[in-house]
Amino acid sequence: MKTILLKVQQYLNTENRKKNLLVIFLLSLTAIAIWLGEILLIKGWHGLSWLHGTLYAPFVVTGFVVAAFMTPFVMGGSLPTTRGVIAFILLYTAGIFCYIAGAIWITLPYRMFFTNIYLFALLGFLLLLFFTACYWLITQTCMVKIKKMHFVYLFLLGLAVLPLSMLSIWICPGFGTGDREVDAVKMGYPVFWMAMMMGIAGLLMQSDNYKL
Repeated sequence: MKTILLKVQQYLNTENRKKNLLVIFLLSLTAIAIWLGEILLIKGWHGLSWLHGTLYAPFVVTGFVVAAFMTPFVMGGSLPTTRGVIAFILLYTAGIFCYIAGAIWITLPYRMFFTNIYLFALLGFLLLLFFTACYWLITQTCMVKIKKMHFVYLFLLGLAVLPLSMLSIWICPGFGTGDREVDAVKMGYPVFWMAMMMGIAGLLMQSDNYKL
């Protein structure tokens, strides 16, 4: 983690790179605003009513997560348009699949037949591993040549979303009083932090500037 923080600090030494981080932050804020907009204005905040029926915000905010990840490559001019479009489509598709799988995973403890906490943790680990592999392979194939170490960066930054989201819900419960994982999801904190962490992952990868 210290290595990642050091690389981020080195990367932010130029004004252009600071602009990248600002764009990533704004994309993250927009994503959580869209999520909360649907929860508050359409689904309603009461209890778990927001879990009933289809949520449409994830199909929009997934695009913001992908955009945050690709921002450094686009602003850095190291990504041809055709490759960028293909990469966006593939990353978006992988993101939607992981969202659907994650939505099932996060509700497992609330299902009467599921009580194995170790299996729950293992499934979450495998889902994050799959998400990381998708991002790494698509980046390597369609965007820039990257190092194997970037897989570790992606995984650790993706893993950081959970503690950061829990810390956020403990500090700011928002419109409710709960502080569980499902409450953090309801407030949209994983949406915000996933966009931020993937944006930072993009910063780390693009800083090495290995073009195809």
